[in-house]
Amino acid sequence: MKRVTCVLLCVLVACTLSADKVVLHSGGKVEGRVTFDGKQAIIKQQNGKEVKVAVTDIKEVVLEERRKEVAAQKRAVADDVRRLLDAARKAREKYPDCEFVLLLDWGRYEVREDGSRVYTYHGAWLLNRPKALRLASRALWFEPGRSEVKVLLARTILPDGTVVEVPKSAFCVTEPSRSANFYDYGKILTFSFPAAKVGSIIELRYRSVNFRPYDKKIFYEAWFFGGKEPVLFSHYEVVVPAKQKIYWYTKGGKVSEQVLPGRDKFKVVWEYRDWQGVREEVKMPPVSELVPRVFVSPFKPGDWAYINNWYARRLKANMKVTDFVRKTAQKIVGDARTAEEKVARIYHWVQRNVEYLSSKVSVMSGLCGHPAEVTLRRHRGDCIDKAVLAATLLKAVGIDAYPVGVLTNDSGFPDVKLPNFIGNHAVLEVRLNGKKLILDPTSTDYRFPARWSASHDTYIHNPITGELYMADLPEPEQNAYIQNIVVVLRSDQSAFLERTITPTGGEEAGWRWWIRTRRKEELQQWLESLANAYSPGSKVVAFETSDVNNLAEPLKVTIKVDVSSYGTRAGDFLILRLPNLYYRFPEVATQKRKYDIWYDTTYCEQHTITIHLPKEYEVYHLPPPISIKTPFVEYEASYTAGKNCVVFKDRFRRLVRIVPAKDYGVYREALQKIAAYAQLRVFLRRKR
Repeated sequence: MKRVTCVLLCVLVACTLSADKVVLHSGGKVEGRVTFDGKQAIIKQQNGKEVKVAVTDIKEVVLEERRKEVAAQKRAVADDVRRLLDAARKAREKYPDCEFVLLLDWGRYEVREDGSRVYTYHGAWLLNRPKALRLASRALWFEPGRSEVKVLLARTILPDGTVVEVPKSAFCVTEPSRSANFYDYGKILTFSFPAAKVGSIIELRYRSVNFRPYDKKIFYEAWFFGGKEPVLFSHYEVVVPAKQKIYWYTKGGKVSEQVLPGRDKFKVVWEYRDWQGVREEVKMPPVSELVPRVFVSPFKPGDWAYINNWYARRLKANMKVTDFVRKTAQKIVGDARTAEEKVARIYHWVQRNVEYLSSKVSVMSGLCGHPAEVTLRRHRGDCIDKAVLAATLLKAVGIDAYPVGVLTNDSGFPDVKLPNFIGNHAVLEVRLNGKKLILDPTSTDYRFPARWSASHDTYIHNPITGELYMADLPEPEQNAYIQNIVVVLRSDQSAFLERTITPTGGEEAGWRWWIRTRRKEELQQWLESLANAYSPGSKVVAFETSDVNNLAEPLKVTIKVDVSSYGTRAGDFLILRLPNLYYRFPEVATQKRKYDIWYDTTYCEQHTITIHLPKEYEVYHLPPPISIKTPFVEYEASYTAGKNCVVFKDRFRRLVRIVPAKDYGVYREALQKIAAYAQLRVFLRRKR
C-alpha cells in the first residue's frame, strides 16, 4: 500500500514527467516519457509507440533529474571509497604491525531544544591484523521507550574496491549478554560485516537518539581522540541550543578547536590528526590517561550543586531505615561495644551475606542502587546496592556512613574539573573518630579496615555531603606478604622446611579467597607443584590454615615440606639459595620507558628465613647487608651467622602508586639491585 500511495501522489498532479525508466513489480522495465491519466501511466517510447501500465503495477519511476542525482551520489560514493582506500594504503605502509588503524573517527553530540539528545558516529577501520576481525561484529545498545538507534551505513570495502553492504537480514535485536552475576536493562542491535578480512575496511555510520533523558539539564561528554591503535583523523563536535551554556576543556595534547556561535545553535568543533597509537609497556597507565581528550558539561567548573542534589535525593530515598533494616543491623552488631567493632561486623556481614549480582532496570537503579531493604531481603546486589545497604545498616546503629562514587584507579584519574558522575564503582565512606574511612563491601574477603586497592589514591565523590576528595594511599605494611621460613638441613642434604605466611590487606584477601574457593583436587595439585619446586620428589607433609571464613581474625597459612635435596654440593662446599625469596620486576626490564609506571597500591614484602645447619657444616660465606632508600622504594636485608644456623631478614617497601617516567632510571637501578641481591648464595663448608 505504501508503494501505491507514493505513485498516486504523482497521479494527483496530473502532469507529464520526463523519465528515463519505469520499473514494474514484475521486474520488467519500460523507458520513455510518462503521462499519468489518474489510473494508468502512458509511456511514450522513442520509437513512437505507447505502453500503458496500471499505476498499481509500478514499483518505481526514475526521472531524468533523479537519474542525474543518483549518478552524482554514485560518483560521491565512489569518491568516498577511493579516499578510504588511499588512506588505508598509506596507513598500511606506516603502521604495518598495528592490529587496526582508525581511518576516520567522527562524532557529533547534539542537545535539542526539547532536551532530547542525538549522537551520530561515523567510523572507518582498516583491519590490519587477524585479531582486528573482532571489530567485524558489532552491538549497539538502546533502551526501548527511552532511546533508539539506527544504522545509516554499514559496509565492507575490500582491497580491490569492491563494496559489500551489510544486508538488512543481518541486523538483529537481542537482550544484553548476561553473565552469571550481571543483568542489564535495554536491548542490543547486533550485526556483522560480511566479507570482512585482513586488509579490508569496515565502515559504520549510525545515529542514537535519547528522546527521554533522565534529566534534561544533565549531560556530560568526554571524547578521546585516540586509543591504543593509530587514528588518522578524529573529529568531535557538540551542538546545543543558542541559549544553552556549556563549558569544556582539552587535555593531553594540542587539539584544534573552533567555536561556531549561531542564532539558533551554538557549536564547538575539536579535531586531532595523526594519533600515533600507544606503545605498550608493562605497568603503564591506562590508555585514557595518554590520549588527547575533551570534556564537556553544562555546569561551570566547581559548581556541583545540581548534580549533588539530584544524586543525593535518590540515594537518601534508598537509605530508609525500616524496622527490618534496624532489627537486622542490631542482630549483626550483637554485643559489639565500640564503633570500630560495629563497623567491622557490618562490613564483614555485607561482604559475605550479599551476593554480587547486578540487576538493573533503569538509570536510577544503575546510579543509585535499590532501596536498602530490597537488597537486604534479596541478599544480592552490585557495588552501589551493597554500599547503600552497608551505609543504611550503619546508620541504623548510629554510625555516620555514606555510599560514595569512585573511578577505579585502573581506569585513570577522573575529570573533577567539570561536574559529572565521576565513578564506575561505588564504595562506602564511614565517619569514624572524626576521620573518613573508605571501605569496599563489594568484595568478599577483606578484613576490616582493608579494602580493594581499586579505590586507593583516586577521587571519592560524596554527593550527599557535597564533598570531592582524594582517597588515602595505605602504608605498604597494610598490603604485605610476610613469610617466616625455617629450614632444618640434614647431613644427607635433605631438609625439613616449615613456611608460615601471614599476609595483610589485599594480599590477605587474595590468599583467603584463593584457598576457600579451591576444590580439594586443585589444592592438592598446587601443594604437589609447590613441593617439587624445592626439588623433585619433595612432599608436603602438612598444610594448615586459620579459619578462612572468619574475617574477624588474621589469616595464617602454614606449609610443611619434606625436601628431598636442598642445596648444591661442590667438593667440601654446599651452596644454598634461600627458599621462596624471589623479586621479579618486569616493569623495569627495558633500559628506557616512555610512560609512568602505574601500580594499584603500595606494597610490602618481608622474609625471615632461618637455616639450621647439620653439625658437619660451618658457615663459609654470607652476602653483605644491603640498604636502599629512594622516594619510591626502600629495601633492607642482612644475613647473620648464629650458633649452627644462618638467619636472613629483609623488608621490601614500595612507597608510591605511580613512578614518573622522568625518575625511571633511579627506580630501575634500585629494583635491579634488589633482584640481584635476592639471587646471592650462602656458602657452607664441611668442617675439617
